[in-house]
Amino acid sequence: MQVRTRPDPVSIVASLENAIASVDRGVALRLVQTPDQQLAQFVSTQRFPMTLLALFEAQSLNIVAIGVYGVTVCAVAQRTHEVGVRMALGAEPVDVVMLMLGEGLRLGPVGVAIGITSALALTRVTRNLLYGVSTTNPFTYLVVTAVLFAIALGACYVRARRAARADPIIALTIELFAGGAIW
Repeated sequence: MQVRTRPDPVSIVASLENAIASVDRGVALRLVQTPDQQLAQFVSTQRFPMTLLALFEAQSLNIVAIGVYGVTVCAVAQRTHEVGVRMALGAEPVDVVMLMLGEGLRLGPVGVAIGITSALALTRVTRNLLYGVSTTNPFTYLVVTAVLFAIALGACYVRARRAARADPIIALTIELFAGGAIW
């Protein structure tokens, strides 16, 4: 049985029990809940898997960000010798930074294409867990893409600036020692 009230339903439970008991003593109130409580109880079965899914997604974005940063820094660091040669031949630091940024971000679109393709392939897994949000929400894809591009850009910029500020002779010497080319 449902009763519609203006005040809080919990405040009128005693008078409601008395009214029911006056009609039939064998009937008792089982459960008194507001519509908000009923909705919360209904949604609670889906809330835990969604919270867990959100935590896994946040962790996977964190892992991807660390991977993108690491690969980008490594790719730029491997070109220290080239930067030294360019600087020794008269290249300006700004030119070196722009070259490193352009080449460092060249793989970004390839990674984004692979990531979006994988995400679209896995939409069937999350389709039943989402309410009111499309599994192909373009805003989400744009935000994640922008975050990963910003991380890659930051990694390229920081490492390229560091390489462009280095003394060309030291950069060349370090590369020679690391490569074992010193006699």
